[in-house]
Amino acid sequence: IIPVPEGLRKDVTTSLGKGDILFWKDMPFSDGIGSKDAFIIILSEIISETFFIYIRGTSDNKHLYSMPWGKKREIFTIPSGEGNLPKETILDFGFIRHINAKSIFKLLSEDIRHFGKLSENVVNGLTNSIKKAKTIDNRIKDIICESKQSAL
Repeated sequence: IIPVPEGLRKDVTTSLGKGDILFWKDMPFSDGIGSKDAFIIILSEIISETFFIYIRGTSDNKHLYSMPWGKKREIFTIPSGEGNLPKETILDFGFIRHINAKSIFKLLSEDIRHFGKLSENVVNGLTNSIKKAKTIDNRIKDIICESKQSAL
């Protein structure tokens, strides 16, 4: 993997932020078994020049969320076309994660590319849903809710 030059790293850390959508080719599953192309939504500004909080979107598990046990999940739905997303996208708050910023820098030119940005309305709706969520750690909620949206 070719490291991103230092000057570009600074540009990325100041230009990526809350509401940005990244397309990640072959994003590895958290269990380390397999991978899948994915859209991830950045939920925070870069924190201490070290990491971002993000959530992976899904469009092919909608039926799971209509099941009785699925209704207990806290989700937010982004409509098709928003931020260039090709399909309606479900964000399951149980899958909020953080990623080391260096990982994004190393992969940015090869496996990850900037795909789009959510509108201010959608970011505000998502932030309000996160603020009301019962399943998200309060420290994570505070970071997300206090982060400003990246420049549109």
